[in-house]
Amino acid sequence: MTDERVDRLARRLAGSEPEISSSGPFDGIARALVTRRRAVALAGAAIATASVLRPGSARAQNCFPGGPKICTNPKGARVCVPDNLQCCSNENCAIACPYPWRDCAAPANCADTPRMCTDRTAPGYEKGKTKFCSQLVPVTNGCVAGGTSISRRGWCCGPTEVCGAEFGECACPKRCGSECCEADEECVNGFCKPKCRPGWHYQGDVCVCDSGQTCGVRCCPEGSQCMGSTCVRPRESEKTPGIFDAFGNFFDTANQSSAQHGGGPRIQSVFAAQATGPVGGALLGLAAVNAQGVAAGAAFGDRHVDRSYKRKVVAKRPSAPRIPSGVGLDPRAAKALEALLGAEANGFALVLASATALARARGAIARHDLKTARKQSLAAAGFAGKAARALRPVPALRASALTALTSTGATEVVATPDQVLALQAEVRSGGVPADLRDQLRRLGVRGADLKPVRAALLAGSTGGPTLIAPLADAARTRNLRSMATELARFSRAARRAPISRSRALPNRYRPR
Repeated sequence: MTDERVDRLARRLAGSEPEISSSGPFDGIARALVTRRRAVALAGAAIATASVLRPGSARAQNCFPGGPKICTNPKGARVCVPDNLQCCSNENCAIACPYPWRDCAAPANCADTPRMCTDRTAPGYEKGKTKFCSQLVPVTNGCVAGGTSISRRGWCCGPTEVCGAEFGECACPKRCGSECCEADEECVNGFCKPKCRPGWHYQGDVCVCDSGQTCGVRCCPEGSQCMGSTCVRPRESEKTPGIFDAFGNFFDTANQSSAQHGGGPRIQSVFAAQATGPVGGALLGLAAVNAQGVAAGAAFGDRHVDRSYKRKVVAKRPSAPRIPSGVGLDPRAAKALEALLGAEANGFALVLASATALARARGAIARHDLKTARKQSLAAAGFAGKAARALRPVPALRASALTALTSTGATEVVATPDQVLALQAEVRSGGVPADLRDQLRRLGVRGADLKPVRAALLAGSTGGPTLIAPLADAARTRNLRSMATELARFSRAARRAPISRSRALPNRYRPR
């Protein structure tokens, strides 16, 4: 009778305190006493007892209550526990770890594991806090000599937080709005983003060069220009006329979008997609012809070789944008813009034809067909001369369009940095916008000629005026005037000497 009472008391003591903590004496769901002396000590009475679950008894066999798992120790003590708990007995106790996220690290010593951060039944569970932090701390343990053991106890932090020095502390090394950035991230407009490479910084949500012009994944140094996605230096010699400089400068200013540099196809495309009516049509036309000029400059300067050198080059007849008048755009202003875009579109189409003929001349030289190379060089000279004549009145037409816009009370249209970034995101995912691509097709720009246009749309930008200020930009006007002058100079030189002998390699030829 006495043994039965002590058994009941021991089970009650063992089951009442499953957690090792500062307030509790046990580190297990249940604890079985091996000797009567230990049961007496725990019960506070000098009485004799048997083990908690006696081997062979009906309760031990049926494992009730508890179970279905049975944990035992070397001295025959047994205890019933749920299947998802680990047994962790030692010489003194038959026990199991109290929680499914604890593992038996040593006899009678259960340790927290990362599972506590994903177990919804864990005390203080918080969704999203999946990073496991832990420390070795002293805990009360009635199954070991001295009543205390060192065990691992943990807490959970957010995935980008770091474990604090104090128990339970979660630290954020870099706070960004409601987010916590990782070590290799930085805070950009309230969001954590990967750091830019050395020598680059964020402008909006894209990385740009600290100094020099951003050119794809490169930074062009002082004195060089970005053509497509390559940094090149103007070649200034008698065999490479200054036309390259003129087109390079035009490409550079067309790539910019601030008032200082006179806009370009990028920000004009922003409002072409959003503005309605005549103003939207005018902006789309300006964007398309500017982009046509970018493509012409890139084609003239990339010095590629066209293997179809036997084919005759025929200049495209561009369909210049029609600018309707209406709300926001007076008929005089619409007519002046239409005249300007017609002259520029015709000139740039002839420049593209000249560049194609030069590429085919290089293709002929590569195959040692000097007769065809001469013909193609002469064709390039002819197209360049016509282009010069077509572009010569452009500065005056720009001034007329500016006067017409300002005198009729047209309102300037300004693109914001966010609008530019939104357009660039569209270009990255889908290429040149469909409406701009359709206009360029009408201007004879397609295929590989669209690559420099895409690069221009993705170049660094902070937004700016798009309608009136670009026409007033003196740098753009000077570039256009210089372009016409250099095209005429190239035409005269190429007519005099369609091909010239290379000093370094006397047996090879190249178009002048």
